[in-house]
Amino acid sequence: MDLTKLPYHELIGIRRAEDPAALLFLHDEERLHNHLGTFHAFGHQNFRRLWLSNLVSSMSQTMQMTLLVWFVLERTDSPF
Repeated sequence: MDLTKLPYHELIGIRRAEDPAALLFLHDEERLHNHLGTFHAFGHQNFRRLWLSNLVSSMSQTMQMTLLVWFVLERTDSPF
């Protein structure tokens, strides 16, 4: 079976629903994939965890640098 000839939705196991009412019978994960479009990667729990952990890490690094600059300013009374 040549996988390059299959439509994308068949490769990842999503059934296309021509009738909007048929979406009610799809599993939650399949329905999530159908509605996310560009952001369908967020339908995977591991990707959401990775994205969230990177977001928290980035925010904490920004807070750390801000507090370090503030600390140096307080101690030296000089912005440079």
